[in-house]
Amino acid sequence: MVSNSGLTIGSGLPELLAESLGRDVGDVRPLGRVCMFAFGISSTAPEMLSSYADECLPVPLPLVMDRRVPGWVGSDVDAILISCSGDEPELMEVYHEVRRRGCRIHCVTSGGGLMDAAVFDGVDLVRIPEGLTRSGSTGAILGSIASILRSAGVCDIVGRLGSECPDLVRYRDSLSSSDTVSLIASALTGKVPAVYGTADVRAVTRRWKMAMNESVGTLAFFGELPEFDHNELVGWFDPNPHAPELAIVVLRGDTRSDLLNFITGSMVEILREEGRPVTTVELEGDVITRNLRGIVLADTVAEAMAGGRR
Repeated sequence: MVSNSGLTIGSGLPELLAESLGRDVGDVRPLGRVCMFAFGISSTAPEMLSSYADECLPVPLPLVMDRRVPGWVGSDVDAILISCSGDEPELMEVYHEVRRRGCRIHCVTSGGGLMDAAVFDGVDLVRIPEGLTRSGSTGAILGSIASILRSAGVCDIVGRLGSECPDLVRYRDSLSSSDTVSLIASALTGKVPAVYGTADVRAVTRRWKMAMNESVGTLAFFGELPEFDHNELVGWFDPNPHAPELAIVVLRGDTRSDLLNFITGSMVEILREEGRPVTTVELEGDVITRNLRGIVLADTVAEAMAGGRR
């Protein structure tokens, strides 16, 4: 089944998300086990859904960002392949492998070799527009995957995501009249950022890194708590000649673990006591709200930093 885009080019994440959630993706048979595959910016939306499933659903929604298809992926698995351009050679390698294994395939893309293969082989295809912004493509992909999962009876997150869109528009628009973006951009300009957060917002920490890489053109890193607190934290205590160039961003929000919340707060205090510059970003709300706001903020800060370099 081929679902055409019919979406508005030039819109941002909340607008494209709202439009995508209302799309007809066809009548999909109930899915068995699901495995999603994506790379780069295309991975943000499925990684967010994977984190949501880990916290809120009785079934997992694993995301693989590797050309190697896991051994457990076989004919009883639905493979969802996601690509903005449809031209990543790694994803095409995955496509041919999951087809060889007899998986039922669903493709979410704007075109390229992935779309051509899906049309030729007659597999499920949901098209998103070409030429979307980074933010807009994430909205279109997120809504498209959610629509597939609802149609297939895996989970119905469509209503929950839809209810978030109006508040997300207000949040994004509020950033232009607040000092939040300029303060973060100022703290990171000319630095090598390292962005840390808990597992429930791992899509956001990765998005901050990619936004810094692509929009700002700077090296950046990301990490996950509590692992950072166990090992990597020690490295920040070691003085080195590049210390002035390093800047830490910590994404904070109440998790379901009191211990992890305590670890996050203590880590920030320890780093500041050691003289490390730390920028904290408070992400309010549940796991969906935290992820969506964190992604919007990452893109907005990166755009501000990129604009300041012109």
